[in-house]
Amino acid sequence: MSRALLAAAFFASALAGCSAPPLPNDFAQAYAREAAQDDPGALAIYRQIIAGCEKPGARPRGHDECALAIEREAEVLEELRRWPDAYRAWLEVPRRATDDSRAARALERAAELAHERLSDDAGAARIAWRAATRYPDAVAAGDALKLAVKLEEPRDPAALARRLETLWPEVARRDLGDDVLFQAGELYRRHGDAPSAVRIYDLLAAKYPRSGLRDDAIWNAAHLLRPTDPKGALRHLQIILDSRRDALITGSYNSVYLDDAELLVGQIWRDDLHQLSPAIDAFSALAFDFPESTLKDDALVELARTFLLRHQPPDDQDRADACKALTHLLTTYPDSNRRREAGALSTELSCK
Repeated sequence: MSRALLAAAFFASALAGCSAPPLPNDFAQAYAREAAQDDPGALAIYRQIIAGCEKPGARPRGHDECALAIEREAEVLEELRRWPDAYRAWLEVPRRATDDSRAARALERAAELAHERLSDDAGAARIAWRAATRYPDAVAAGDALKLAVKLEEPRDPAALARRLETLWPEVARRDLGDDVLFQAGELYRRHGDAPSAVRIYDLLAAKYPRSGLRDDAIWNAAHLLRPTDPKGALRHLQIILDSRRDALITGSYNSVYLDDAELLVGQIWRDDLHQLSPAIDAFSALAFDFPESTLKDDALVELARTFLLRHQPPDDQDRADACKALTHLLTTYPDSNRRREAGALSTELSCK
């Protein structure tokens, strides 16, 4: 979208998105300057607004206008690539903002500029922590937390993990709570502490059953458990699969990991636990009971290979069942990326 369209859209949303009186004419003039790509002109108007906010006895401005003017100043300064000035402007927004979401976003953006443009990672980390902990119910707090973790992880990951675990009780009932646990779990996972990662992931799943990070945590825990506790991995995957059953009843939810979980369940039963019957059930379910899945062709190849493991060497029924799965793939999914593999196996088995 062009700068002109962005400015027009911003102005329209500002006018329509609030029940308070419309923004005053000086903002309209500034947006018009932006739409005309006159950034210096827009900047001058925003600074007039800000100066008026600083005058003793200045009239009250609705719409959180003083903070909005500083925010727009910061954005124009970024357009002009005046990074230090933009950074200072973003830091000024929370002093005027009455809206926590605006204040958190401003601090998060200041932290990004400190990291990306000013080579001040220590300052960026301090500001990111401030955004996350001062405004734990703002959406930007989660992004700020990610940035803080990214910046501090190389220095001392163990200390960072302890800090996150100490922070969690303070924000457990706030919107940031599940983000704190997920970042701690990810930190442990990246640094090879699987038991601690699983502990944190499980805590997240238990405490935040409606979190958007819950399934990611369960999925990651299953992968970490698989090498040492495949049945524990299966228990975690079953939690994800049970969400499909619940969704069929309530029509309210389906995990993005559903088909991946079913495929992995079959692989764990077959490759790790050497139990072919539940593996066949899992692959068959994915191949024939998940109409929207893009992994149905993968399931059919896995199903065919599992049939061939029932006896050594495979008997006629094993071969017939494998051929049936392969033929279904070759006739139903002509564009499958498993087609070459399925065709080679079909030829090897002399499938009709």
